[in-house]
Amino acid sequence: MRSRPLPFRALFAASLYALLGLSGAGCSGRACTQDSDCAGMGLDYTCLPASGGGGSCQLTFVRGSVVEPDAGVPAASVIELNGILAEPGVPLRISPIPVVTSPKFYIRKSSGNEPLCYYGVFVSDPAQAGGPNDGLLLVSLGNMDAINSDASLGGPSRSSCPHPEQYPAGVGGGIPDDIQVGDTVSAIGQLAPYCDYYDTSAGQCAADEFPEFQVDPSIESDYGVTIVGHAEPPAPLVVDPAAISDQSATAIQYAGELVQVHDVTISNPSAGYGDMILDPGQLWVSPLTNSVTIPAEQNLAIASLTGELHYQFQHWLIRPRTQSDLCLQAPCP
Repeated sequence: MRSRPLPFRALFAASLYALLGLSGAGCSGRACTQDSDCAGMGLDYTCLPASGGGGSCQLTFVRGSVVEPDAGVPAASVIELNGILAEPGVPLRISPIPVVTSPKFYIRKSSGNEPLCYYGVFVSDPAQAGGPNDGLLLVSLGNMDAINSDASLGGPSRSSCPHPEQYPAGVGGGIPDDIQVGDTVSAIGQLAPYCDYYDTSAGQCAADEFPEFQVDPSIESDYGVTIVGHAEPPAPLVVDPAAISDQSATAIQYAGELVQVHDVTISNPSAGYGDMILDPGQLWVSPLTNSVTIPAEQNLAIASLTGELHYQFQHWLIRPRTQSDLCLQAPCP
């Protein structure tokens, strides 16, 4: 019988190792005796106790919801990935059932010479009511056979990936094409550091800033997302722009979180790749889908901006999901 999952954060790592019958001893990480010893490491680390006393700082990958090994798929061993504790071979199921907070979107990733097409949705634990450490990004490769064979996309010689909202054929993969904000889902997959740029010469990810939950059936046939119901998604968490900018040590708390900032101004309307920079706080912004248009106007005042907080190519970005996430003048809905 599967053990009942323990509360998240400090107990997550210990409960995962106990459920798998594994020990944290021998995993690399800063020596510690309490969580505060892991402060300042730049990621969401917890002190994992060792059986002989003391412990080591290890990354607590999941935010808000607890994950547990899935009994339906054989589990592999915990391994080290790029110096960060990860469980890429351990099938996990998110519990309690998370609620979707974004549409399915195309994820810009550099994956070497082969133009692979990755897609994602953000989810949240409805019981958390929009608190910090409550967001998680689900990621899957699209159906590459179908995408590569579509002549309208350029066939095998195509140089770009279709955006779900502009591609009626559906991009496929482990995330349903008809998924919507407010859907509750059963998600089975594995944890890994989010990797938006893979350094082929070094043979590793260039930066591991926050976790992704891989639900790609090409990794394991049982992986994927199933829509099981519908619920009211949590309201966006109102935050200070400076708290989620590149200069903030606390931005990692809000990774994958639906956030909202007030009274900001566009200080740089052309930061590259469609991105912009807002002040105060030097906060980067990039639409999550092509259905969102932000006027590229210097010093444009924005009364309210809502979006998912996402790390992309060395910047924290607030990513509005639909046009209604942008409100230029108060009162805002």
